[in-house]
Amino acid sequence: MNKNWSRLTREEELLLALLNDDDEKTGQLMDSHPSLNYMRFFDLLTLHRISPLIMAKLLKNSPRIPLPAEYLKIAKLDILRNSAFRKLRLRELLKVVSLLNKHNFDITLMKGFSYDPDDLFLRYFTDIDLLIDEDKILEAITVLTGNGYNYKGSFILSEKEKLDINGQLIWNNQYQFTSPGTQLTIEIHTNLFERDRIRYENLEVLLNHPEIFKNNRTWSDKLSCFVPCTEACLLLLCLHGSLKRSLANDSFILRHITDMDILFSRGIDSSYFISLVQNTQTAYHQAFALNLYERIKKIDRMALTESIMALLSAKELRLMKYHLSCMKNLYHSSRFYRYVYHLTAPFIIGARGKKRILWILSAFFNSKVQQEQRYMKYGITKESPLIYLTYLINPFQSTWQFFKKTGRMIGKTHQR
Repeated sequence: MNKNWSRLTREEELLLALLNDDDEKTGQLMDSHPSLNYMRFFDLLTLHRISPLIMAKLLKNSPRIPLPAEYLKIAKLDILRNSAFRKLRLRELLKVVSLLNKHNFDITLMKGFSYDPDDLFLRYFTDIDLLIDEDKILEAITVLTGNGYNYKGSFILSEKEKLDINGQLIWNNQYQFTSPGTQLTIEIHTNLFERDRIRYENLEVLLNHPEIFKNNRTWSDKLSCFVPCTEACLLLLCLHGSLKRSLANDSFILRHITDMDILFSRGIDSSYFISLVQNTQTAYHQAFALNLYERIKKIDRMALTESIMALLSAKELRLMKYHLSCMKNLYHSSRFYRYVYHLTAPFIIGARGKKRILWILSAFFNSKVQQEQRYMKYGITKESPLIYLTYLINPFQSTWQFFKKTGRMIGKTHQR
């Protein structure tokens, strides 16, 4: 077992073994398949959004260690379904960029197809993300809505805010549309991250120069738009792994690790990548993501990681240690180290003033969006006045959940 994890289930161990192409460990675990809960394993793949890739690795091992027929069928169907959805997303991408190209928009592909433009890897993704110039967003909204695309906005917006596009311009960076016919989500970006409302980290240099992401991009005839260079893709991917899908936010997914595998296989110009990191002042986030990649992949320290870590201060290195200590298992991060991180990070990588205070408070209080997700089954939304009452209920609900979990554990112990 990886020393960085706490106790893992057999299903989690199998996933990590397959991810790392550890045939010996995979063989040991699959040889004892009667004790493996494959439905729980498949749910874990869905949680980490790497189902088709791991299903293919599972099938690769099946001749040596036979899987039950029903699970073989599930694995094959999952791969076929992903292939079909990828073709559907490609058609939708070509459709929307064709429309925007007719109106002379400068389009750069983000995430998704940009990580694997030649379609060589089994990768699951949902949205289509396109970056345009910030001053063109109102025109883009007019063009898209005029051609049947429905503006739905992000989940953090209230219904009133969704109707006020101009009010979003000062802070928002992504505008979501539903495609007519396919109902796929198209995200039009004007920057790499939001300027306000979401991010408490200091990303001022990065957000003031989004054009850095476009440097050295190439035109793709297959995708009919510009594709970022591999180094820019890695920069954005590491940022997402440190900020949006972070161990400290209990939202980490293994897909970021497999995506980094794809980018490294395509080749990274270390010198250029380091220059991008320096120009965007994002060294902490890059170093964290690279260190996490090495730990999960069980590889030695890369020269690239060493170079990025040399850019960090002593405080940033200590913060990264807390952040990496959040590793617990493939379901949840360590609650203790998440608190340590969120109480420390505002003073090291956080923006100043109000944002620093809000970041500290976030360690103890959920956002309205999180409260809505927790209490939506009771009909309470983030726009309801009752959302404030839920903060008073939280301690009692958490205590009740603790006793329920403890009771289940005691019950299992007695059954054994």
